[in-house]
Order: sequence, then structure tokens, then C-alpha cells
Amino acid sequence: MSAPALTRPRGPLVGLALGAFACYAPGFWWGAPHATSADRVRPWGVDDETPLGTLGQVADIVAPRPRRNAGYPKMHALMSTAAMAPYIVWSRATGRMSGFDDEYPFGFADPVTGIERLSNVAHLLSVLLGVGIVLAAFDVGRVLWTPGTGVLSASFAAVVFPMFYYARTGNVDVPMLFFIALALSAYVRALRGGVTARRAVWAGIWIGLAVATKESAFGAVAPIPLVMAWIAVRNPAEAAPDGIRKPLLWGGLACVLAYGLGSGLFLDPGWYIDHVRFLLARTATVAREGEGVVRSYPRTLSGDLAYLGAGGRYLVSAMNPVIFGLGAVGVALGLRERRTRLLLIPALGYAIFMFLTVRTLQLRYVLPFAYVLAILAGGAVASAWRSDRAWLRISAIAAATTGLGIGLLWGGELTYEMVRDSRNDAARWLAARTESGDRVAYFGPIQKLPPLERGVVSDQSAPFEGMWATRPDDAVAPRKILDHWERTRPAFVIVMPDHVSYPGVPHNITLPPELFDALEAGATPFRPVARFRTEPLLPWTGMPALDYPTVNPTIRIYERVDGAARAHGGDRPPGGGR
Repeated sequence: MSAPALTRPRGPLVGLALGAFACYAPGFWWGAPHATSADRVRPWGVDDETPLGTLGQVADIVAPRPRRNAGYPKMHALMSTAAMAPYIVWSRATGRMSGFDDEYPFGFADPVTGIERLSNVAHLLSVLLGVGIVLAAFDVGRVLWTPGTGVLSASFAAVVFPMFYYARTGNVDVPMLFFIALALSAYVRALRGGVTARRAVWAGIWIGLAVATKESAFGAVAPIPLVMAWIAVRNPAEAAPDGIRKPLLWGGLACVLAYGLGSGLFLDPGWYIDHVRFLLARTATVAREGEGVVRSYPRTLSGDLAYLGAGGRYLVSAMNPVIFGLGAVGVALGLRERRTRLLLIPALGYAIFMFLTVRTLQLRYVLPFAYVLAILAGGAVASAWRSDRAWLRISAIAAATTGLGIGLLWGGELTYEMVRDSRNDAARWLAARTESGDRVAYFGPIQKLPPLERGVVSDQSAPFEGMWATRPDDAVAPRKILDHWERTRPAFVIVMPDHVSYPGVPHNITLPPELFDALEAGATPFRPVARFRTEPLLPWTGMPALDYPTVNPTIRIYERVDGAARAHGGDRPPGGGR
């Protein structure tokens, strides 16, 4: 007997879409580059390649450059370029852009405004994909259970903590999760109503595009066609109305085409080979324990146990303890029902794939697993609500309300700190105290700095090797840096943590700790004059840390105190920060 036809409840869809947009849209402009010079065109977010990086990846297909970004497949670059294309066309038509150029100002008459708006468009795309993820959770919940359960599942998925950050930036993680969510939506339809050619094609498309966005998706989506094939073979008369061969053939073809086009394999085969080589080399690098500031877990029993323990802690942080607990109950209840058991298989596939291949953990890495647990949490609350025991219904409502409340409080606190990021105040402070030609020294990646005015020169004080940097072993490193400052005569030194800072260390890895202590003590030609960090609005919420100290970092500024510094305004009031 076939399953009854699904209805299309528009009311919940509209309400969930508006609610998710209200969660993710505030602060989507965070991190946009302030492109006052050629070295200030990248955003604050780690692994955020928008807008120029993704545009460059697409341009490379037509006119390859000597050094090309091979870090991720091209799907996200294609999506963000398509989103930014209307603004580029409009800029060309109105004279705001004279043409396309690889060099600063990239054809813009006003690169500061142009690049900032392109960044905003790319980030708004992430917001919309985040909304799509929430709606897909509703769809999975209503297909497996009821529309009411779908609302609960979508609500829990919406407040998964990392979504409040990654749905506002140009990272690939939310686009990857978006396609995983759509693949799960097609998958549960096959679980409910049988494997048809139409469902297999849609599942194949979303599976191909998920892996074409980020290879980590493979673990989550690879089990889907295997289970669908198993269903078709096991009960072809009921589970596969179109037979067995037709769904598998057309679904497989759709997957290959989607992956080949989205990943860049068909569009730029040479680049794709370079990408695979890069991916293999990076995986090997991460697997080596103690590499730079990246925590990796050795392939030993103790390393495996530590990895699993850390993964559990990240899941609790991503979902908050209450929703995680509801998800665990949903798993226990789901083991008794066949469709729900089969929903767990993609989540387990993702966990196993990451365990075997990626021996490091971050909050964003658990997003696909947390997404499935959030859906099952909705099923757990709905099951308790149907109970004839009043205490169970009341407990379920209290737990759901508490879990959603904590998620919204964490998301609200993060939103506040993104909108009131410390770099905004630091930028205003520096703008009032610097002139064109002044030099500002810094450590680490320049794109993390507060925005600097046009004409102000930024100077990297020590060689920086990027994400895989190691702490300098040179005993005379502080002397080298001081000699460099003596030659270049910066008016200010900026110190702040970033994505290659050791946990709890307030500065980049290339700043020797003894020199940082000397700066703080005023034992160098520079004196501490300002510190900026917006204090939390709701410090009692216990909001977990993000993967990196990227949002609202503590920024320390030191001013040169000799005669040259006073000539640049050193006699003005030093000001201060939060």
C-alpha cells in the first residue's frame, strides 16, 4: 500500500522562513573588507573567500592565474558569483565599475564601497541558504511524522549555535549543509513512499552538489543511494514503483553530472587535479599530531577515545545541553521505528567518515550530525506530547522551551558581539589619531585588523606562514622585531588574537611571548594606550566559544613614545576602549 500524499502547509513554511531569516540576517554584514588598499581586500572570517576569492575561482576557469586557490571545490564559488553578478552588471551599467581587473582597485571607481557591497551580497546568500536548511528540516520532520513535528524539528535546527555565525559568512559549511539537507529531504520521501526515478534524480543532484561544495559531505550523503538501492532490491514491488534499474541509473547519472559541473571537474580538469593533490596533502598534514596550532588526534586507542570525547563536547556546545538531550531521546525512540533508524544512517556515515579521515575537530565539523539530532529532538518532543501522561507532556514542553530559549540567547549574544565587534571602535579610535603616511605594525594576517583609513601603511612585524604556522624558535626573534620597528618607525602597534593563536593566548603566534610582556609593561619604545573589546550583553548565558577568536577579539594598541611619535600626534589624548 502506498503512503498517503503529502500536503503543502504554507503557513508553517512562511513562519519558519521569516523566523530563520530574523535569526540569521542581523549582522550578515559582519566581516566585510574595508578595501582602502590592495592588502585589505579579504574579510575577517576564517576560510571566507568572498567576494574576490570566489570571483577569482570562477574567473580562473576562463583565464587561469599562476597561483590558484585549490582549497575547496568550485560549487560555492559558482553560487556566490551568480549571486554577485547582478550587482557587478549594475555597477558596469552605472559607471561605478570600468571593467574587470586582477589588480586593485579591480575596476571599481570606489573599491571600498564596491567590495563591501559584493561581500554583503555573498553573505546574504549564506543567510538564505540557512533559511533553506531550516525549511528542509521541517520537510524531513513532516514527511517522517507530522507537520507539527516538522515545526519542532525546524525550530531546533534553527538554533544550532554555529548557524548564527556560519549563516552570516562566506564559508562553505552552510552551503554544504544546505545540499545535505535537501538530499535528506529526498531520501526520507523514498523511505516513506518508495524509490522512484524522480526521487532518485533529485537525491542524486543534491548528493553531487553537496560533495561538490565540500568533500566532508561525502560521509553524510554516500549512504543515501546505498540505502535507497537496498530498499529497491529488498521490496521492488512496493518500494520501487519505477522498478530498480531506472531509479538507480538516472539517479547515478544525475549525481555524476551535478558533481562534475559543481566541483569544477568538467569545467577545469587541470585545476581539479591540483585540488585533489592539495586535499590529500592537507589531510596528511592535519593527521600529524602537534602540527602548528591545529589540535589533531593520533590513530591510537587513546587518540580515538579523545577524539570521540571531544566530538561529544562539540555536539553539546553546538546544540546546547537541553536540545542535545532531546536529540539523544529521539535517537532512542527512533531505534524502534524503521524509517527513523534509516535517517540515522547518514549521520553515522558522516561521523565515521570524519573519524577515519579528518583527525581534528571544530565546532563547524559537527553541523551535519547536529542537524540530524535536531530533527530527532523534534520527534522526541512530539512523541511525548502525544502521551496520555500529563507529567510527560509538561516535561517535554518545558524542555523544548528551555532548549529553544538557550539557543536564542546564545544566538542573540553572538549577534550582539558581531554587530558591536571591537574592530569598529578600534577603527574609529585609529582614524582620529592617524594620517596618511603613518605606519601601523601588526602580527599575523592583515585581514583580521580593524579597518584602516586610506593612506595609512600597515606593516607585518614578523614572517607569517598562515594556518600552519609554528611558534618561532629563534631566541633573538624579539630583537629582530625591535630592530625592524626601529627602521620602519611605526606610530602604533596592534596586537590581537586570531585563528593561529594558541587557546587563551591574546596574540598571534609570531609575536614572542616575552615581547608581548614587554609591550604590556611599557618596557619597549611603545606604551599601551588603548584596549578594545565589547563586553558581553548577556555574560551569564554561557555562550560557547566559536572555532576561532574571530568575533569581537580583544585588541591592544601601543603607541610609540619617542619624538617621532609625538610629531604624529602622540601628544593628543590617548583615548581608550571598552
